[in-house]
Amino acid sequence: MVEQAQVQRQKQQFFLSPQMQQAINILQLPFLDLRVAIEEELENNPCLEKKELDISSLPSGEAPYALKRAQDSSPVSDIPQPARQITLEEHLLRQARINFYSKKELEIAELIVGSLDVNGYLDIALTELAQRTNSDLLMVDRVLSRVQRFDPPGCACRDIRECLLVQLDVKGRRGLLEYKIIELYFDDLANRRSTALARRMKVDLADIKSAFVEIATLEPKPSRKFSGLDNVVYVVPDIVVVKEADKKYKVVANRRELPVLSINKYYKSLLAQKNVSSDEKKFIREKMQAAQNFMKSIEKRRQTIQLLAEYIVETQEGFLENGWASLRPLSVKDVAEHIGRDESTVSRAINNKYIDTPQGIFKLKELFSGSIKKENGGNGQEDELVSSVGIKERLRDIIDGENKNDPLSDEQIIELLKQEGVRLSRRTIAKYRKALKILPSYLRKE
Repeated sequence: MVEQAQVQRQKQQFFLSPQMQQAINILQLPFLDLRVAIEEELENNPCLEKKELDISSLPSGEAPYALKRAQDSSPVSDIPQPARQITLEEHLLRQARINFYSKKELEIAELIVGSLDVNGYLDIALTELAQRTNSDLLMVDRVLSRVQRFDPPGCACRDIRECLLVQLDVKGRRGLLEYKIIELYFDDLANRRSTALARRMKVDLADIKSAFVEIATLEPKPSRKFSGLDNVVYVVPDIVVVKEADKKYKVVANRRELPVLSINKYYKSLLAQKNVSSDEKKFIREKMQAAQNFMKSIEKRRQTIQLLAEYIVETQEGFLENGWASLRPLSVKDVAEHIGRDESTVSRAINNKYIDTPQGIFKLKELFSGSIKKENGGNGQEDELVSSVGIKERLRDIIDGENKNDPLSDEQIIELLKQEGVRLSRRTIAKYRKALKILPSYLRKE
């Protein structure tokens, strides 16, 4: 009997009402999917209707943004329209801001990205890049090499041969047969002289043909996936961060992109009419209740996202000012505890949600980062927690500055970081290298 009572209590604890299930589903919807869900609900529930946005009814601080959107936007159609298109240049610049925290390197990267032709190739000489950024050629070449390995790999290359080699390098195939064919025998490849290649390279003809198949999977025009309508990437931010006159950041909910919902007054008036049957009134009441529950779920979604975004912005003010190098450690648990929600709610709220910041448009979850303890030498200073994103950038800098003829092993990198107060295991270093698409030392040797 005791066990049965416990099972019964557990069932009651895990029971979710239809309204709670709806609220959870709406919370985790991406913005564009939410608009589709609203349109479907409007179509299925006659007691729900949409009305024009009354800017004067918005809370203080949201009205100026909504008014600006209303003035800047063309008339909104009934079909959900994408808010903006992510171009190749924007996509690369976003990665540049993540990968470079030196102002000089970022300046070079931005000029490189702004100097690509329609196919994604570099359309400016390195000497001009160096001159215009007041940099030495070595730094320009180092920044260029990193930009070439952004997504999509092969952008900012100077010719198709370099483009294909970069793509193979990113795939970890440097030094393999297909790499050597492109590097040393590109003319034979272009003319598909497989028999001559097999004889010259002293390998089987079947191996040459297999290498040709691998090379055929590479992309000769790295900008291609950003050039067609079928491949356009659209995002609509739930939250916009604006910097006000007092230099403080304000979190503004994006309401302009969503229809304003209300209860249909006609159906509401039918409840008071005597000529309407009891069954019809029952139907209307059920639909009205469903409409009210739906609107409450949407408002609860907005409040939750607004609340967590305000805390994220407060925590990551350094990032908003200076970029990724200043990102602070932040976990789902931290946010949940601060805003008084459980972790599962926060996880649903940040999933596939975007935030428009002065640094660009990002997924909310990108502003979260794990933490690593940094020892400050015991000189009266307390140890501090630093962002794992910042440590990854430090790892990249260490490897960028290594002797390419004698690259650093993971053990040597561990010792260098230990001198800076950061203690990491070999497994962690290897994991970070893999995330940064950096090869192990024996494959980095030139």
